[in-house]
Amino acid sequence: MSAVPQSVLVVGSLVAAASIAIASLLDAHHYTDGLGFLRVGTPTNNSAEAPSGWSSQDPMHARSFGIECRAPEVPSGGNADALARAFGFDATVTHATLRTLWDAALIEQIDVRQMAAALWPATWGYYLMNLIGLEGTGLTLEAIAWAREHFIANVRAFGPLPTLRVGRQPYGVRRPRSADSQRTRRAGHCREAILPGPEH
Repeated sequence: MSAVPQSVLVVGSLVAAASIAIASLLDAHHYTDGLGFLRVGTPTNNSAEAPSGWSSQDPMHARSFGIECRAPEVPSGGNADALARAFGFDATVTHATLRTLWDAALIEQIDVRQMAAALWPATWGYYLMNLIGLEGTGLTLEAIAWAREHFIANVRAFGPLPTLRVGRQPYGVRRPRSADSQRTRRAGHCREAILPGPEH
């Protein structure tokens, strides 16, 4: 695998036709060079200490048979569910296209959300309340509450969507955003006021 993952950026509205086209592309990779989800922290290159986290070896096709024929249903918040919602897939397309991918049922997004909630009091929560504080800074409890909610819901060290492995190559997937939503985010006074400067 390449040491630097490439990015797949989907631009524009994901209407039904576009979602079907994306599903067809994923199916084509699935049944040719291979397609799956890549676990967080998986080595992407062979090294002297350890091999990469993926191998094309599949004696008697036992591994692929197990995935294709015994894949569990897609759990809410799992890798397949997160990607399906980002691509606008309905339940039928999700079941047909994503359910049988490697590690489709992993719930990494839920795990990291819970970890973010656990770490907030000792990291950003402590920093904002104790090192910056409310007195004379313009920072408010409401702004800190928004920051906590935003941090737990959106901040991911490995990105907001699971990584795909296409053949031997890992690809990061970015959530599509419209130009209007970008302007709205920039204009949000609460977001821009989270760490205001002192009033003069």
